[in-house]
Amino acid sequence: MRRRVIYILVLAVLFPVLEKAGIECSQHGYAISGSWLVSLANTLKVVFPVLLIALLVAATRTYRNPFARFAIAALFVPLFLVFCMVIAMSGWIILNTSRPAWPGTFIKDPSAVSQLTDLANEMIQRRRITWVGNSRWRFIFDINDGDVEYQFASTFISKDHDFSKPVDAEDTSKVHHFDSPFLSNALEPTDKVLLDPNDYAFCKRASEIIRRTGFDNVQLYPEQNVVQYQIHDFIGWDGGTRCTYYFCPTGTLPEDFTYTQQLTANWYYAQKPRFSER
Repeated sequence: MRRRVIYILVLAVLFPVLEKAGIECSQHGYAISGSWLVSLANTLKVVFPVLLIALLVAATRTYRNPFARFAIAALFVPLFLVFCMVIAMSGWIILNTSRPAWPGTFIKDPSAVSQLTDLANEMIQRRRITWVGNSRWRFIFDINDGDVEYQFASTFISKDHDFSKPVDAEDTSKVHHFDSPFLSNALEPTDKVLLDPNDYAFCKRASEIIRRTGFDNVQLYPEQNVVQYQIHDFIGWDGGTRCTYYFCPTGTLPEDFTYTQQLTANWYYAQKPRFSER
């Protein structure tokens, strides 16, 4: 029985460490390593309750008195349920400690605030790039080309891409993507568009910065000169929230944007349901 207790204690330490390591790898651009580490952590989470049940069996076998066995089982059941709930929530908890899911965490990191402020100001000055978003293996970005908003994916642009040749893109007015974690949100090219290498370099850098910080996307509202950083904290189809940070260089957020609290002269925070307006 002592051996089982040691195994349980080792797993209790090991799977959160692996989960944290996987998240850090993903945020720093090592998607494959991060995916493997998180998968290993999730596997250990399945093993953990099995070892708990084995410990219960071993504990009850040490007593012949049926009342003692019943007491052990009665005590074990609620503890088992609590452990299972903690295991199920651990991934979400560790993820949210690795990103600015709470405004207090964000504003107490002056380095991240400064870097994101510089990125937002540069985005406002450029005006053409209106959105950069990350998935596990790539980033997608929107560029305003006059009256048309084109969307591009980094997977369509090789490292040695010749920018004198057009890139596969989609006119966002022609294609609708469902906001669902269960359906494909793949880019659907509708056009061939020339891409400015400087714009692409900025999008790549923006993707790296927000991924490392823990944000899922950054969006520019050019008419209002507002930049929005967002974290998806989804649970299923319509559960969960969106953690949104607004940067407004003038210090006064336009009335079109609702917020929960003002963090500094230029930064605002809002927590909203998944399917809600900005």
